[in-house]
Amino acid sequence: MTEAETSYSKVLKIRKKLAETEPHVFLQGVAQTLNSLGNTYWEKRKMKEAESSYTEALEIYQKLAEKEPIIFMKSVAKTLNNLGNTQYNQRKLKEAEISIVGALEICQKLAETEPHIFLQEVATALNNLGNVQREQRKLKEAETSFVEALEIRRKLAETDSHVFLQDLAMTLNNLGAVQNDQQQLTEAEISYSKSLEIRRKLVETEPHIFLQDLAMSLNNLGIMQYDQRKLREAETSFVEALEIYRKLAEAEPHVFLQNVAMTLSNLGAMQTDQKKLREAETSIVEALKIRRKLAENRAAHFFTRGGDVTQQFRKCAI
Repeated sequence: MTEAETSYSKVLKIRKKLAETEPHVFLQGVAQTLNSLGNTYWEKRKMKEAESSYTEALEIYQKLAEKEPIIFMKSVAKTLNNLGNTQYNQRKLKEAEISIVGALEICQKLAETEPHIFLQEVATALNNLGNVQREQRKLKEAETSFVEALEIRRKLAETDSHVFLQDLAMTLNNLGAVQNDQQQLTEAEISYSKSLEIRRKLVETEPHIFLQDLAMSLNNLGIMQYDQRKLREAETSFVEALEIYRKLAEAEPHVFLQNVAMTLSNLGAMQTDQKKLREAETSIVEALKIRRKLAENRAAHFFTRGGDVTQQFRKCAI
């Protein structure tokens, strides 16, 4: 148990005891501590424990919201979002959909009176819902969710681009992915290209934050171009993505070496189709060496197509 887990657990024990005699005073504190403990478990990838903490917090907030909805419905929505995140990460897709839809409905209602506060929460819930629907292969529904989230985020970015451009790029990337799933290749290329354009702009001011997102967009666009047999364009995209991932892997090899291998594999496949067999062999052999090295270190999962799933699902602190 980490220091943070130990601290929150001790505070939780005290607040639960106090709430036995004065629930009207201390129940809110119990729920807040449970949510914070759930966030700590989430960061440590202890999803079962996080789900348990969020579920218990949710039950308390729902009870409090029955008496004071104006105060506590926001907390119910945020806890539902947190719970949906953990369920999604455990592949409990039906449960995740129920939780996220619940959060969405509350945020939509709250946004009717305070749009400046809750519209961004509506967009986040729609984006998360789209991810779940895509994993369930509800592709039309996912596209609808992403399009609606995109409309909101475009409007928000007009008023505060520094804050909301990142989310706009994310949703464009997600929309491109679901369009690609439906073989809407032209539309997908447009969505990926727009996401890429925004991320290039973000990298100019904060490269340490947005370089990995830029590489992801380049990889996704390269795949899209490859599928359309635009091989020269695909090679350009993969090469640029590879350069970025190599740079990132110098500082954090445990995080980004798998992305180097992924992009090398994509590049090798494309070079094979171009009959550039020597270059293809070089790319594929290097990818295999990296993956063998990672396998020795018990790194397990490698994906050809990139996505924003881990970023789309952000826990909400209360």
